[in-house]
Amino acid sequence: MNIETIKDFFNQFNVSVFHRLDALVDFQKNASLKDVILCEHAYACTYSIDFEAMFEHLHGLGYTHYMSLYSDGTHTYAKIDDGLKQSIMPTNVYFLAEECFTLYRPTFESFVHNLALSNIYRHTDERFGTHCIKLPLVSVVVTNYNYEAYLGECLESILSQDYPFIERFIVDDCSKDGSLEILETYTDRFTILKHSHNQGQLKGFFTGLEASEGSFVVYVDADDLLDTHAISASLSVHLLASPPVAFTCLRNRQIGEKSEVLNNYHLDFAVYEQSTLYVSPRIIYRPFWRWSTTSAMMFRKSVLDLISIKETDAFRICADYYMVHFANLIGGSMLINIDAVGYRRHGKNNFSKNLIIGGHVPTGHFLIDNHPEHRSLWEHLLQHMWSNKILFERYFNSYEGFIRRLAYIAPYEIAMEIIDMDQSTHVLYQRCSDENKVRLEHFRIEEAARKKEIAEKMLEKRHQVYSQYELNTFFQL
Repeated sequence: MNIETIKDFFNQFNVSVFHRLDALVDFQKNASLKDVILCEHAYACTYSIDFEAMFEHLHGLGYTHYMSLYSDGTHTYAKIDDGLKQSIMPTNVYFLAEECFTLYRPTFESFVHNLALSNIYRHTDERFGTHCIKLPLVSVVVTNYNYEAYLGECLESILSQDYPFIERFIVDDCSKDGSLEILETYTDRFTILKHSHNQGQLKGFFTGLEASEGSFVVYVDADDLLDTHAISASLSVHLLASPPVAFTCLRNRQIGEKSEVLNNYHLDFAVYEQSTLYVSPRIIYRPFWRWSTTSAMMFRKSVLDLISIKETDAFRICADYYMVHFANLIGGSMLINIDAVGYRRHGKNNFSKNLIIGGHVPTGHFLIDNHPEHRSLWEHLLQHMWSNKILFERYFNSYEGFIRRLAYIAPYEIAMEIIDMDQSTHVLYQRCSDENKVRLEHFRIEEAARKKEIAEKMLEKRHQVYSQYELNTFFQL
């Protein structure tokens, strides 16, 4: 098992491989060691490297936890070992001795597979009954339009994922800034897809979808960041939680223009003390939003193929408004209470232009910031499902089940203006619509009770804090 064999294998995963001594030289030259596998022997020795200077440089980067120096009196040696685990460092660096492969698994494939599986297992107590499973390919699609200032940091965050089975795309929507120059430096690690003219965010989503081959798709806005564990955390729910859902949504960490943390929560993300929360298909014409933002979501490609449309102009911005409501209508969603995404609030977002000022205020203004109209969403969903009813009906057991789901989109009075129904369908749709109105009233009562319960819990916590304050004050006096 020589170094060339190792290189040939890891090239499949867009991973660079260096001989250990070569890598140490790169350390000294301040080279960026993204996705490097250091192989060969557990000990490295050379006369041409100033080890003390190298370690002084590495100390500020967090690498020295896994490296140690010792001398035999004549030569200085560097020992590198992290116990066959991914290092918790600024970059994805693995330290492996060549002989460890033989000890750990007979093939490289099984090592990479088990590493990926262990990273998924970090986020759940559930387990597969066997290790002999094929893990899915995930397609990551970055959509960019004039985000030169943030693009490089976004792409680096995707390259740092601890899940190896990923294909990467960038869809550029005819940027006019310096984005294309940056993209040219990533052509060996991303597939670059360019629009000939500006077509908006939703078209960018579907351009990436057409090129994707993964079972799951992650859309990342070019001004956002993914933490190293973002994809593994999403897969832990998609693959091991019940019921299966159309998409998952992680919690956003809100960051500023310079990537500084502003708050660890997204106010729309409606999970309180649970680790996960299932959001069932629900009535769309009563406006609601329970999720964070697109970059925190992972969709099943099978669902995206169902809801893909050709005419996307109505959702040039706020494309997640279309994608999320339609996908949730089809297969529900799961909120995951893990912060793994940096959502950038820089005041130049397409919709979320409001800066954080405190309180439960909206991220953007519905009218001022040109959010798509609710009726436009209803029309597109109804028309798409109705014109493809043979394709959709099979997922709802019966024609009545299909109509019942259609009635979630718009009340009867509006639906009859949008789609051409026969008399029997008119009767069925109106009955389902009337049932939904009763259901909405029940939801209203339940929501009021839930808010009251939350308010009481918060008041109780305030009393506890105040009582503790009084006690501390008493003892200080």
